[in-house]
Amino acid sequence: MLTIHFKPRKLRKRQYFLQGGDVCKFIAFIVKGSAKTFTVDEKGHENILRLSIENWWLTDFESFYKLIPSRFHIEALEKLEILQTTNAEIEEFLKHIPAFSAMSDIISQNSTL
Repeated sequence: MLTIHFKPRKLRKRQYFLQGGDVCKFIAFIVKGSAKTFTVDEKGHENILRLSIENWWLTDFESFYKLIPSRFHIEALEKLEILQTTNAEIEEFLKHIPAFSAMSDIISQNSTL
């Protein structure tokens, strides 16, 4: 049932899933590949905050849930195959599927930056 609400997407190596300053419109489950979440300081140096690998979630939770501009960039480290969905779809899942709500709470608590 949930899988019909997640759309497959492929990203090339170094392609952005999210750029800093944009509102994160999607949450994705990584089927294959990996990505990094990072910031860039005033000298242009990358500060990697998280590495995301297969079978894990990919998003900026704060931007995604609060619909505010992201402080982070998320970039594919290699070819990335994901299943993504929108905030509106997640809100429906949270209302109607108690187990999804509990899982979402745990992921959010463990994924804060």
